[in-house]
Amino acid sequence: MMEVSFRKLLKILGGAVIAINILLFAVTLQTALLVCAYLLSVGYFLNRNLLGFRMSDSVILTPLVISALIAIESAPVLYASRLTPLAMGIIVSIPAVILLFFLRSKTVPTQPIPSYAPRSKSMLLLASLVLSTLTLVVLFHSQTVESTLGPWESMPPVFFILVFLNLCVLVCAAIARIPFGFLSPAISIFFFSIASVLAIVYPLGFGFDPILHNAAERAISQQGLLLPKTPYYNGHYGLMVLLWTLFRTPLEFFDRFFIVGLAALTLPILFFRAFCALSLTKKTASIVSIIVLSLAPFSPITSGTPWGSAFLFALVAILASVLFFTEKNKAHGGLLIIAAGALFAIHPLAGLPLLGYLPYPFFKKIPRMLKIILLGISACAVGAAFGLLSKISTQLPLEITSFRFEAFISFFLSFLPYWEWRFHTLLDPVYLLEKNMHFLLLISSVASFIIVRKSSAITRRAANMLGFGFLATALSYVVTRGIISFPSLPTYEQAIYTDRIKEISLLFLAILSGLALGMGIEKVMKQKNRFLLFVTVLIIGALGSMHVYASYPRNDAYIPYHGHTISTQDIDAVHWIQEHSRGKEYVVLSNQVTAAASIKEFGFAKYFSIKKNGSPISAFYYSIPASSPLHEYFQKMLGAPSRKIIDDILADLGIEHVYFVVHSYEPRFRNVIDNTKPLADEWHDFGGEKVTVFAFNKISSNTRE
Repeated sequence: MMEVSFRKLLKILGGAVIAINILLFAVTLQTALLVCAYLLSVGYFLNRNLLGFRMSDSVILTPLVISALIAIESAPVLYASRLTPLAMGIIVSIPAVILLFFLRSKTVPTQPIPSYAPRSKSMLLLASLVLSTLTLVVLFHSQTVESTLGPWESMPPVFFILVFLNLCVLVCAAIARIPFGFLSPAISIFFFSIASVLAIVYPLGFGFDPILHNAAERAISQQGLLLPKTPYYNGHYGLMVLLWTLFRTPLEFFDRFFIVGLAALTLPILFFRAFCALSLTKKTASIVSIIVLSLAPFSPITSGTPWGSAFLFALVAILASVLFFTEKNKAHGGLLIIAAGALFAIHPLAGLPLLGYLPYPFFKKIPRMLKIILLGISACAVGAAFGLLSKISTQLPLEITSFRFEAFISFFLSFLPYWEWRFHTLLDPVYLLEKNMHFLLLISSVASFIIVRKSSAITRRAANMLGFGFLATALSYVVTRGIISFPSLPTYEQAIYTDRIKEISLLFLAILSGLALGMGIEKVMKQKNRFLLFVTVLIIGALGSMHVYASYPRNDAYIPYHGHTISTQDIDAVHWIQEHSRGKEYVVLSNQVTAAASIKEFGFAKYFSIKKNGSPISAFYYSIPASSPLHEYFQKMLGAPSRKIIDDILADLGIEHVYFVVHSYEPRFRNVIDNTKPLADEWHDFGGEKVTVFAFNKISSNTRE
């Protein structure tokens, strides 16, 4: 059948014109829905006719492709100019222009619609949907606005029981040969329920980075740009701001749920197609897709940050590379290019480790010398980019040193087996699994190379390609960590950038492990031993529920966690400080949680010029551990409160007020409170001393509240 006619193209271009007018003049719910319908239609026709996807895949992948295109288009706009309504209108119109100039009307074969599963098997799908719904109900019921040390403090144990049962039901549904077209929605909802824990439980936000990026997006939505301009994050910011412009829903909503929802929608079908392309049967590919989605290290996707977006598109690019390499379908090649473009538009530093891998799928047979060159490109790309960035920007000061061999040692040690048993019935197996996850991924990946010797030649070459990808990103990690350090960052943040490269390298091992696991499962099912199959299903459910626990921040007998979350008391405290200052200049000595609350409420409101190591730098008016000299004063006040410390700040900065914020979970909290009260001009506590704010004025009135 003829998919796109000249009339349809005119309608698409008409939709583009309407989209520009809506974004320029009036955005209501009705007009927003019109623009979304236009974008989804364009995305569908791009997938169906230009890329050549089958109908079902075109529908599922439409939001992913459109989001990637918006990210690719908005990144250069934000870096070079402003993201104005006109610019956004042009951005959403470009896909229609692509259709007009590059589309060739043609007949695209339609895939047969899968037959419905028998009623007895359909009950498994219904059971999974009920369990996922109950899981989401538990999550919403566990919402908290108090300061906690991770989501499990407010979560009942029934959550893990539901996850365990849901996994078992989904695996049983796959074993029962329910067509993946019907199984995929249940898997998507399940994945969303386990990946949106932080987004649902913490309505005020979890962590410092998501709040920081959300404030940046709000600044762009108000001003059209963010200063100083940087070559990274722009694709993510542009995508989030455009979504906000359309729906006028708080940006926090899109930050918390959009990437998780996009991953839940698209990853199941991509994993299924990839494992089928690697010679697994459809039944086995369904089972392995469920296992990989519940056990693989995908925690960055849950953060809602640019890194989470980049991680998702990196994973999509790798899966698309497997599909393109094995099937040579231009649809998969187009998806690979689009996903890679979005990856570099969102987070170039996350894409650089893959720079030597991405060309690999386009070669039928790659020469050994070219492989060495590509490995060298991946190994050196991040270091070269960091060096260049440090020359053109002062936002990321770094040092390039001679190679430190301990970088290789640390990478090697992370893949060694681990054993510790503390006789804790629940936690011991969880950490035995989690701390051996890298080892298990490596061993099963090596096993996959042995197993595929009896497979087809294309499967063996695809496995070699994935092994090459792991080696390229591993070299990038070792070289980058070995020669680059960030002296301005605290010790505990030094490895953040390089650890993200390792997270990307694990994606290759996850796919190879899934291949080995799938071939093992096929052998188990051939034995037709129901008891063995039953035990296997129970083990999968148990491992998946344990991994969900270990994928999120937690404070337990194995890992003491100190990252408290924002509470309503923090929000009240920053508002009280704002009102108390009466428009006069001030700074706040506080921990990172209160600084995050101020950014959440007031954005990047003020900066001061303050000396650090004898040199003046621009510092945020709330103390932040990563860069602010004010944090040093905060630590001094916690150690030994002194009016002299405050007077020095008042004199050096020429301001009217200094505020000192103390939380009840700080060490020596009571001593700090008692010793600071005689020094302060005023104080006020929130939530029964959960948060206490001390006010110091330039001219001491010595009044107390």
